Order: sequence, then structure tokens, then C-alpha cells
Amino acid sequence: MLSYQHIYHAGGWFDVHKHAVLCALWQKMAGAGDSPLTFVDTHAGRGVYDLSAPEARKIAEYETGIGRLDPARLPPPFAPYVYALRQWKPYYPGSAGCIAALKNPSDSMVLYEKHPGEIQFLQGALGRMPNISIVQEDGHEGALAQAGGGETLVVIDPSYEVKTEYQETAETVRALLAKAPETKILVWYPVLAGGTRQEVLQAGWDDLETQPLCLEITAPLFPAPDKGMVRSGLLLFNAPAGFEKTATAITEILARVLKSPVTKTKKTG
Repeated sequence: MLSYQHIYHAGGWFDVHKHAVLCALWQKMAGAGDSPLTFVDTHAGRGVYDLSAPEARKIAEYETGIGRLDPARLPPPFAPYVYALRQWKPYYPGSAGCIAALKNPSDSMVLYEKHPGEIQFLQGALGRMPNISIVQEDGHEGALAQAGGGETLVVIDPSYEVKTEYQETAETVRALLAKAPETKILVWYPVLAGGTRQEVLQAGWDDLETQPLCLEITAPLFPAPDKGMVRSGLLLFNAPAGFEKTATAITEILARVLKSPVTKTKKTG
């Protein structure tokens, strides 16, 4: 959606969960072999965010997430995330910023962003780094074009402000797995108060042999909101061997630190 700008929500509790798991996942993939990795982000946004900007301060959602954390006190599963935070300080790294901080020189990144203003920020932050391509095109189509070219991680995290994005995300996952069955896919999704839209995602691959690792964390807001996002979820397809333990630990630790209970940590299906 071309009106959405993630700067208003950057660094929130859902971002911290997503980025901590993402960084640990990338490190796990990097340690599994010597071949270069490819990272594809379907909705890259600005890549990195200035949390002192007026847009970020308007809602100050970072106070529910990164503002509650002391990176120096986080345990070992968070080490890649903490490294990315330190590399970008005083800014907050989004998914693209995290991987740009962690990747080896031979690894490549393909970042999609359609918003004309956001892509200018993205170009300014990451455009001069080696082996990073920034494309102002539809990320779903772009991810399919990139699939099948070696060890690849695709992050799909639209805003879901348009209801059809749930179905579109499910269709992209199916198409990616059909074209390149070994592709690792990390999907972020919101769980809205009184809503079941995320069920459209899960219904999209109930019949597939490859079922995702599913991690959800509850909003650390008291009392719980009667509208908006009440939980944040991650779905990881083709998780590396042994990574479920790490991802679960990150989720459970964050739930305690952010004072939000873990509602689900399981494989669907």
C-alpha cells in the first residue's frame, strides 16, 4: 500500500521479535556452508529508521519494543541482533538493515519497495553498499523472479492494511515453494483484535507438505487493546535443523522482557 510508512511503527515490540529471529536465522544459514546467500525483502521500507524523527515520535511505538531493551543484557540467542543494532546506532535497523550489517561481502540482497518516498530513504541508507539491489517494483512478483538461485531467504512482511494482502501473501508462499521448494521464507503477520484474517494465511498452505514453524507473541499493552494488533506472528518455512530451539528461546525471552506472555510456539498442521 503506497500510503503506508513503517517509520511510524519502527522499533515496536513486533519489530523487535521479527528482527531478533531474522538475525539469528541469517547467522544459522551463514554457518551452514560456504556458498553465498541471497536475501530478498518484499517490502523493504527505509531499511533503517531514525527513531528521533517526528514520524516515529508521533506514536512512539518504539517505547513498547526496543525502548524496553538493554541490548548489553540480552542473552546469546540475541547476539546477531545486538550486533546489527550496534552497527547502525543511533538508528534502528529494519529487516534490510539487519541483514546488511550481518552479511558477508559475497552475499547479495534484493530489496523491493514501491513507495516513492520510502525508496529514496532506502537508497540513501543502503544504495551504495556492495551486492545490494534496490528495486521499485512489486515485491511479490520480484521474490518469485529471484527464487531458485541458490540458498535464499525471502522475507514477506506487507502492512496488511489492504485485506487482500493476506491472500496475496499466501499465494506468493505457495508459488515460491512450488518453484524452489528449499527456499527459506519468513512471513510476518498481525493478529487483530476480534479478527481472524491471519487464518487466510494458514489456510493457504494447509495442504502443502512443507508446514511452517509458527511463533506468536502478545502485545505488551495493558489493558489489551480492543482494536488494532493484539499479537504478532512469524511463519518460517524450511527452518534450518535445530533452529526451532533458538527461535523459541528468543520468543520466550522477549515475552518475559517485554512483559508479554507467549501465546503459541508450535508447528502448524
